[in-house]
Amino acid sequence: MLALATSVDIGGTVYENVYIGLTEPDEIFQETGTQHTHYQAEYQTTALPGLNVGDTITIDSVEYRVKTPPRLQRTGWYSLCDLERVDAAVPKLPIPLTEGASAAAPSANVGGNEYIVRTAAVALGGHRVVRSTGATSVDYADNTVEAHGETLLGVTITAAVLGAPITVQNEGELEFSGWAWVPDEPLFLGTNGLLTQTPPGGPVARFIVQIGFAMSATKIFIDINDTVYLE
Repeated sequence: MLALATSVDIGGTVYENVYIGLTEPDEIFQETGTQHTHYQAEYQTTALPGLNVGDTITIDSVEYRVKTPPRLQRTGWYSLCDLERVDAAVPKLPIPLTEGASAAAPSANVGGNEYIVRTAAVALGGHRVVRSTGATSVDYADNTVEAHGETLLGVTITAAVLGAPITVQNEGELEFSGWAWVPDEPLFLGTNGLLTQTPPGGPVARFIVQIGFAMSATKIFIDINDTVYLE
């Protein structure tokens, strides 16, 4: 949804009348004893060239904090980052998945899709790429860590708190209303488990791997290709 930001404060510099797309994925993450609703923001790259983790954005009088480094989308015209609502961090909202519990997971091989269930090694969000960290546990995959290229498992379809079961889809169709992909374009692993349509490159990225492709703006097909390591 396109919203008009009343102001964006970056290191004391205020940008006015910045158009920014804001989505609210249906998930909550836990961090250092507090709980936060997870949002995503998409904006024109040139409008906020200095946006960094920790900066605040005020949209329609609601304040958000940047959680992840902005990453380029759609050949650089737009950037995407994760946000948390500042005023929603203190109230203790119920987390959908309690310790040791999970949402109902699909059975394996439903409609041609493949799923596995693992244990969250840390608090994990939905629709992120994860890697194996042991016989039964998973954590976010990251293309800046070379060792992660050999341990990719798939994409989470639910969120989970530390120690809870989490469902991972490693093949087939997955739909999420908060996505805005370019159809028929490939999807790659980015940083911190995030999907991207911008092919990663060195020297920061240590490898490139295609996770699948976009079937539509909100639906992807997961088909993890071989990892290609970058020099």
